[in-house]
Amino acid sequence: NEIVVQAVQMCLDLGIPVMSINAGYEDSKKMGLIHHIGMVERSAGYAAGNKMASMGTFNKAFCINHAPGLEGLDSRCKGFEEAMADLGIQYVAEIAVPDDNVVGFISAVEESVQEGGDWDGIGMLLGASHYPSAMPGTTELKERHEKFVIGSFDINDLHYQAIDNGNILFGIDQQPYLQGYLPIAILTHAATTKQFLLNHAIATGPAFILGSPGGAEKICAAESYPVCPEHPIEDYNSINDGVKIVGYCLFAVQALAAVSAVGKS
Repeated sequence: NEIVVQAVQMCLDLGIPVMSINAGYEDSKKMGLIHHIGMVERSAGYAAGNKMASMGTFNKAFCINHAPGLEGLDSRCKGFEEAMADLGIQYVAEIAVPDDNVVGFISAVEESVQEGGDWDGIGMLLGASHYPSAMPGTTELKERHEKFVIGSFDINDLHYQAIDNGNILFGIDQQPYLQGYLPIAILTHAATTKQFLLNHAIATGPAFILGSPGGAEKICAAESYPVCPEHPIEDYNSINDGVKIVGYCLFAVQALAAVSAVGKS
């Protein structure tokens, strides 16, 4: 987006360190931002293809795209296509589907496959599962053609159910919490030490999800991973008087040494 680019460039012109997260890896490199934290979409699509081939058997592959023209989803399908070529599996087509119409989703996929029966030997990558038509449409397709295999980007409750039911092989988590958390630590470190990591891309995905998380993990994620819900009040009365005296003495020695060193310099 040109407006975003202009805003970022203004920061760069002022000497302000900028990093990108989640999307825009290629633009981040072009603009010379210090890091991109997220998932390199093309590489993730390639990894998804290899993961699918290791988990299922198929000789024809398709990539389902809810938003043709959106760089992230297009790159995922392109990476998947490259993986199929390297694996010697026929990549048939990228399938454009509506994002909010389950009937349209099913119709588009079946028209592209042009086969009846159980679709044995067919493999598909779902480029994103957060669109309203994605998981309901995939579930309906599995009921009609039970032997095709499919893996998917993203993760949500419907996705967990589909994995547990055997309708999809895996989900891909790009760990958005890390994408929001890491820039604070990295930029703070850079501001105080002027040191940066060498790699432009700091990958938070693809993390392949093969089953539902446990109850404790779900709660932890929902609450943004709290470490200490309540910080304990420091009670210095519990410290032994002898320990306090030793501590004061050590502090005094350190203070005198520091003053002496400054005087000599």
